[in-house]
Amino acid sequence: MNPRLRNGLIGIATLAVVVNLGVVVAERLAPDLPHRGPPGSSFNTYHAGLSAYAELLERNGRDVTAATRPVDELLDPRDTVVALGLFGGAADVPAFEDFLARGGRLITDEASGLTFSAFGTIPTEGATTYDTISHGGVTTLTGTGGAVWDATDGRVLAASEAGPVVVEWRYGAGTVVALADWSMLTNEYLAESDNAAFAVAITDGRPVLFDEIDHGYTDPPTGRGFPDSWRWALRLLGVAVAVWLISISRRFGPPEPERRPLPPPRREYIDAVAGTLAKTTDPSSVVSVLRTHALRRLAPRATAAEARQTATDRARTRGLSDAQIEALFGDGPADPMSVGAALATLVDPKVTGTEEDRS
Repeated sequence: MNPRLRNGLIGIATLAVVVNLGVVVAERLAPDLPHRGPPGSSFNTYHAGLSAYAELLERNGRDVTAATRPVDELLDPRDTVVALGLFGGAADVPAFEDFLARGGRLITDEASGLTFSAFGTIPTEGATTYDTISHGGVTTLTGTGGAVWDATDGRVLAASEAGPVVVEWRYGAGTVVALADWSMLTNEYLAESDNAAFAVAITDGRPVLFDEIDHGYTDPPTGRGFPDSWRWALRLLGVAVAVWLISISRRFGPPEPERRPLPPPRREYIDAVAGTLAKTTDPSSVVSVLRTHALRRLAPRATAAEARQTATDRARTRGLSDAQIEALFGDGPADPMSVGAALATLVDPKVTGTEEDRS
């Protein structure tokens, strides 16, 4: 594997670990960062959400679940289901009917289409304080007002001067708690009056399931502790990492050599030149040129009288044999190939000269 690509993959793996640790630490240190979501959702931490309601129930010992899978897989008649603010209506009404018929408890509103009643709400103005009727010592509730039930054949749990606001009635073996105004359960109003005690009481001590799939959540929302700007920053960081990985990876096309091609070694060059010169019709002139080059190489500063002896001595220190020295510096005729081979040995880069040679 390309070392740069390997290092890049290691870097990305390390970055992924760091980012995940950062997410965990951020969620721990800043769990209350607001998350906008649909009204009536337990994931929504703004005014119209029910996140405070879910937390309140957990603090009071209730098992709380956010349903992000189809409700027919999760509905248990021993539970209380909270389905509020489903302005598009519930997706699987028959599943809720079966849940109630088997003894389940449902907290809902008219907009969710799950009250299973023949009557509806009527708008009101100014009725924001409701009195409760014999419900666990709860006396007063506060909400935004705006609606009451126009009739009821069930038990009234809370009412204003304009009419019943919270009604409980039987449906099969189960119970429907229908709220004409459910703002008393929201984050904005839960701490007002006796709203919190009432919110806990109407669950009847059962485990609680919040219907989130009908709010559009099909999986648990990830990173919900992060503001939008942080999530965009993480997305851009991912894009930057992808671009960096592409930049260090091998391009399409023929593979690049690990080393750049170098010119042939000088010895091979001289062997080639000697072979070429050997083909000449005047071998003596070739020998003369090669011998002159050897003298200039080994004794560049010596006088003409001293050059041959100096060159001979230095050639011997470089490891040339007597035959090679004779070929290079002898007076008699010589084979151009033998002279060229001796000169190639002389200039072989693996053979280092003495300090005298370099001076």
